[in-house]
Amino acid sequence: MYKIIKAQWYKTLRTPVSIILLVCPLLFSLLLLLYCKESTYAKGIELNVFFLLFTIVATFSLSFFIPMIYEPDREACSYANELRIGRSRSNLFIGRFILIIILLAIIEIFAVIIFIMGGNLFLDIDFNSIQLVNYFFIFYLTSFPMIIIYQFMTLRFNYVGSILLGSFISLSSILLGTTNLGELFWKWLPFVWGIKINSIYGNSISDVNIYFYLLLSLVFTAFLMIIFIFWYNRWSGQTQLEE
Repeated sequence: MYKIIKAQWYKTLRTPVSIILLVCPLLFSLLLLLYCKESTYAKGIELNVFFLLFTIVATFSLSFFIPMIYEPDREACSYANELRIGRSRSNLFIGRFILIIILLAIIEIFAVIIFIMGGNLFLDIDFNSIQLVNYFFIFYLTSFPMIIIYQFMTLRFNYVGSILLGSFISLSSILLGTTNLGELFWKWLPFVWGIKINSIYGNSISDVNIYFYLLLSLVFTAFLMIIFIFWYNRWSGQTQLEE
C-alpha cells in the first residue's frame, strides 16, 4: 500500500496538485483574515466563519482536485495499466483514497496554521483549542464519503462528471445546510453534514450529537468503499462516450 501511495504521489508532481497544496490554503486564509478584519459580522465567531467557508469551498474544490490526481493515469493509457490482470484494483482505489485524505489534511492544517498565526498577530483573536480540533474533524471526517463518490465520478466521467456533481452538491449543501429548508431531512443527506454540523456546533445547539454524525460518516465511508471497490473490480474501462 505504501508503494502505491508513493507512486501516485510522484505522478501528481506532473500536475498542479503540489501548487494547490501551498497556494490555495494560503490565499484562502489571507482572504479570510482580511474579511474578519473588515467585517463586524465575523467578530467573535471567526473560527466558525473560517471553517464554514472552508467547508463550502473545499466541497466544490474536491470535484476538480481529485480528477487532477487521476489525470496522469488517464492521459497515459486511459487506466489500461491498472485494469490489467495481476494488479489489485482494490489496493489502487484505497491507495488513492488514502493519498487524497493525506493531501486534504495537509491543505486544511496549512490553512488553519496561517489563519491562527494571522489572527494572533494582527486581529487579536482568541482561539479555543478544543473548538479548533472539533471544527477540524467536522470538515475532515464528513468529507470522506464525498471523496469516494468523486473518485467514482472521475473514473467514469473524468472532470466533467465530477465537477457537475460537485456544483450540484455544493449548491445543495449551502441551501440545505445554512438555511431552514433542510431541517426535516438534512440528517439523511451525508453531503450536507459538513456544513450543517459546522453551523450547529458554531451555534452551540445541544440537541444534536455531532460525534454521532462523525462516526456515522466513517461508517458510511466504509459502506461506499465496499460498494465502489466492488464496481471497480468489474469495470472494463472508459468507453469513448465516457471519455
